[in-house]
Amino acid sequence: MWTSANGSNEEQVTATNAFAVLVVRLYLGNTRRNTRIQSCSSLLTFLDLPLMHKCAPVFLMNYLQTAKLLMIALLALQGSVSAADSLIINAHPQPEYGPAIPFRKIPGTAGTLALDVSGGRLYALESNGLSIYNIDDPKSPKKLGHVGGMGNVRQLRVRGKTAFLTSRQCGLWAVDVSDETQPKIISNFDAVEMSTGLDVAGDVAFIGNRVYGIQCVDVSDPAKMKHISSLTTDESQSVCYANGWLFSGDWAGGEVTVIDVANLSEPKARARMQLDGYGDGLAVRGNLLFASTGQ
Repeated sequence: MWTSANGSNEEQVTATNAFAVLVVRLYLGNTRRNTRIQSCSSLLTFLDLPLMHKCAPVFLMNYLQTAKLLMIALLALQGSVSAADSLIINAHPQPEYGPAIPFRKIPGTAGTLALDVSGGRLYALESNGLSIYNIDDPKSPKKLGHVGGMGNVRQLRVRGKTAFLTSRQCGLWAVDVSDETQPKIISNFDAVEMSTGLDVAGDVAFIGNRVYGIQCVDVSDPAKMKHISSLTTDESQSVCYANGWLFSGDWAGGEVTVIDVANLSEPKARARMQLDGYGDGLAVRGNLLFASTGQ
């Protein structure tokens, strides 16, 4: 409640400072750089409307002037900051998940499905194919090469100079990455069904074929990949091999199937572990199995 049309000088200064804090908080609340710029520009345009200057009380003009100066300063700041300012923070509302981890989108990338790091290079499945990045400066990856035309790519494993990747309707692809500027398709293996999960150990590739379970493929000669065996699970989404065992994250069953693949010709399910959601990504570290669940 204002006691006078103009208010005392002290009241005006205090209120103006409070308004400045409010504007800055509004700015900082937008973690995305583009959103910040758009918000500042929109507010600046609004404050410059003739109607605002015509109708605003005298005491309010202090706020308008403060807001305009702040917006101009913040926009100028945005134009001169480094790429680090484009950090994105998606925080979970639940504190038990810990603090949010800031991240930054790499310009020119979109729809990346899987990543693998090998030999100091980053391999990424994107744009219906495989891209290779130089990550000598991890904060600024530089694309070296790309090969496309492999459909709905899903998961990736790089072994030596060969990259293996699954593609939902197109099975298993082998790509020669010896020339990182010009990766070349070696061959394609027509898997049983919707190829999604993938792991490679030695001369064997293990594929998660959704409703048709897992499939073992001989990749000793990437140019002539051959079927070895298969085993049905409750919709294999991802697979992970460790020490003679293959773990299958089964989507429909909401479980992990533990498969004995000591004899590749006759894989056998030995156990099933129920999850609290749809079975998805897996990783083994030492004696621990980490399993993620989808929605």
